[in-house]
Amino acid sequence: MNKQKQIDKAAAYWFACNKEGFTPNQKIDFEKWLNEDKENKKAYEDLNKIEALCQCLNEDYLENLMDEVQKGAKKTKIFEKLKTYAVAASFLIVIFAGFFQGFNYYFQPNYEKSFITKINPEKIILPDGSKLSIDAKTKIHVEFYKKQRLVNLIGGQVMFRVKKSKDRPFNIISNHTHIQVVGTTFEVKNLADITTVKVKEGVVKVSKINPYTQKLQTLKLLTKGEKIVLNKFGKVLNLSTTSVKDIALWENNQLIFDNTNIEEALKEFSKYTNKKIKLNNNKIAKLPVTGHFSTKQIEKFFKALSAIYPVKIEKKNNTIYINRIN
Repeated sequence: MNKQKQIDKAAAYWFACNKEGFTPNQKIDFEKWLNEDKENKKAYEDLNKIEALCQCLNEDYLENLMDEVQKGAKKTKIFEKLKTYAVAASFLIVIFAGFFQGFNYYFQPNYEKSFITKINPEKIILPDGSKLSIDAKTKIHVEFYKKQRLVNLIGGQVMFRVKKSKDRPFNIISNHTHIQVVGTTFEVKNLADITTVKVKEGVVKVSKINPYTQKLQTLKLLTKGEKIVLNKFGKVLNLSTTSVKDIALWENNQLIFDNTNIEEALKEFSKYTNKKIKLNNNKIAKLPVTGHFSTKQIEKFFKALSAIYPVKIEKKNNTIYINRIN
């Protein structure tokens, strides 16, 4: 048995043990094995990644796939040793990939690309025809598979116009929140570890990703005009309605504030400029601001700010300072 096969076999064993729950001694041995070789860690992480992908697949399809995998698996000694574990479907798929020729066909991306914007939003069209409006200072990673489309929203906000494909759902991951649709229009924001989903059209399923098992817990089916806010752990902070016409106004270079504190408003504006903005007073930071503004006219925002509050705007080099007037 070559080195890679030995590593894969060991990774499979530890993955199974973790699913059942480590004993104290197993935990020590696992940590030792994991840190012995970077290839060990990679093999183990690959299993976790495949499991996460499996969570997004149709249950009937996954069950059929499992049947094919197990037919080949039962012919091996490995299966006899490990069948007592309640091993996840994704684990079995990886371990017995050699018995299922379609593994790469289904679990290797046929399209993969990252998108990173600077101070200007961008619009892209994905291979399936889905259209994405990516806000300034946003980072996403896109992967398309045979049975699913996947976007990891690492930070920022995106307006999704998803091309309908009943057999290939569209999935978005933001922190520990999982969003799934077939075809619809909605906005997802991931800023400061807070995920916000607003639906403009269609139905969006929002789920929590269990950080230990990677299993999904459905939280809400959102419909037109609904909004949900979640923390980085997938806990619901707020569920409410929102005006459809106010969703993703940044696509048209607009920002709307409704009793938004100045600190949050400045965070929004900072995405559209290369200049640093520094607010030097905590009391001023918490004061509310209301109004419509253009992302391309930050000077008008500062002018309005100084007209209603005792603040002075100063510019030095590449930094804008907002100071309280005593």
